Amino acid sequence: MNAADNPTGRVANLGMRLEALRWETQYIPESESTEYLQDIGKHFQKLLAEDQETKKPFRIFNDAWRNQIAEISQIASTIPKLSEPEKATAVTQGLAKAERLLWQLESLAAVNLQRAVDTPKSARKVNEDEFQFCQKVAKYKQVEWIKDKDNSYAYIGTEGIKTNTQDPVGWMVEQANQIYKEYSLNGDRNYNRFDHIFPKDSHTAADSEWAKGIATQYNKLISEAAASRSRLEHEEGIALTATSSKGNKIEIVSVISTDPDGESPIWEIARKGETVDIQMAKNKDWKTEKQYPYKAVALIDRDKIDVGLISPATLAAYGKTIEKDKIFGNLKLEFQLGISQNDVDDKFAAAEKYLETQRDEIPETEPERRAAALWHNNNRAIAGKMFTEVVANRLQELQVEKIKIIGLQYETNELKDNQWQPHESLNCRMAIEANPQSPIYDKRVIQVQTGDQWKNMGVVHNDAAYMPIGSQFTANINISASKKDADLAINKSTLKLPEIWHGLSPERVREAVNLDAIVPQLMEAIAKAAENKPTMTEFVAQLADENVGLKAQVQAGGRINGITYL
Repeated sequence: MNAADNPTGRVANLGMRLEALRWETQYIPESESTEYLQDIGKHFQKLLAEDQETKKPFRIFNDAWRNQIAEISQIASTIPKLSEPEKATAVTQGLAKAERLLWQLESLAAVNLQRAVDTPKSARKVNEDEFQFCQKVAKYKQVEWIKDKDNSYAYIGTEGIKTNTQDPVGWMVEQANQIYKEYSLNGDRNYNRFDHIFPKDSHTAADSEWAKGIATQYNKLISEAAASRSRLEHEEGIALTATSSKGNKIEIVSVISTDPDGESPIWEIARKGETVDIQMAKNKDWKTEKQYPYKAVALIDRDKIDVGLISPATLAAYGKTIEKDKIFGNLKLEFQLGISQNDVDDKFAAAEKYLETQRDEIPETEPERRAAALWHNNNRAIAGKMFTEVVANRLQELQVEKIKIIGLQYETNELKDNQWQPHESLNCRMAIEANPQSPIYDKRVIQVQTGDQWKNMGVVHNDAAYMPIGSQFTANINISASKKDADLAINKSTLKLPEIWHGLSPERVREAVNLDAIVPQLMEAIAKAAENKPTMTEFVAQLADENVGLKAQVQAGGRINGITYL
């Protein structure tokens, strides 16, 4: 079941947040605990003040909850006035009470989560008051890993999922981040490195204008198709058009889901073509309120009957005319078909058909020019769709012919004093600077062979095409006039790539590791380290001392980051 169709996702996120914050009250470092409790206290003071304001909707449920919140707030507020021994006792007491409060809130959230899970199969609904109350109390700190866990780019060129809490899940995320940082696979080519597959001077200004026009129209068609797809969930099936005596039309969608049992008198009114008064009301359904802020309510014999949602097209057409409580009188209702999946598919197909039609009108001698124009106007996806064969051929021809290196003027260039001849041939190697004290530490560098040694020459420019670390080749050097950078023209016939293991098959493991010797030693070491019932931290430390190829990574407080076989 998609979380967008029911409230499970948001209620589960709240439960995870409460759990993380509850653990943090117990594991917060002592050096941070005083300020941490004071932050909680300040937030609770605001809650107590807001609870007293009649104009604000937030209310603390009852005196039992109110007393707990007030007690924690009071303890936190007295801390600055206490002596150090008294302060430590007060902080411990305040955090313990905060932990109990959060545990009780978790109980509320757990029941609400069960209601959310049951939503698709029963009439049970999430208790919004309880949800809002728990969310408000826990708002003193954002839990970053919950917010960042859905980030699809978390482990693509960044530091991983963000963390800011001391809780078990946060520690696991930190460990994953650490491993990612140590062993991340950096992309060897960024977007700009594909610029040159089409020379910049291979198209005209007129071609560029043509490319911009194609992109504008295609993106418009795709946007319309995407908008239809997002509306499909709530506008599929029957809709209603409410027409005034002046011919103004209001489109009402989501009619069937508003009255799934078909008991509303609206159906009979529309079937007979009769008129009805329609009042605008705020849509308070959390699933639809952003896209459909207003709903239509029929006024029939002093009764108010929900009809459906006001369509985005109607809101766009009438703007501020649509407002809360406004009544449109004597509207004639008529049935009409809403959006169907076929309509959405047709819109996407029309966008692709547009590209095909435009491509078919291009003279046979111009596809390369037109593809280049799209490519250099940042419309590479469209270029790939319209001229797939042209782009594919260009990519097949893409070769690393030249590498730019920079920083030759600095002391990090171990060959700084060499006087290079124009286009002198050098034996080169792609490497990473491994010296932590070096200003270019962890950067990709080109090393040059002198005798039996490899020496750093320059840092590889960010826009240069990279090769696997350890690649060796012969290149002709061309130093710039400033002598700060140089181009290396690669002799492709000399290129030697390092061996890369694409998977550890049993055969490859046996080649590298003598398991028959290691396993008995490892079992003996584990048994020895486990003697006398040690703590987990002691066990890991003793196992590492046995020196059988194991390294333990242990954090303060007894948390184990991982045991790595070397």
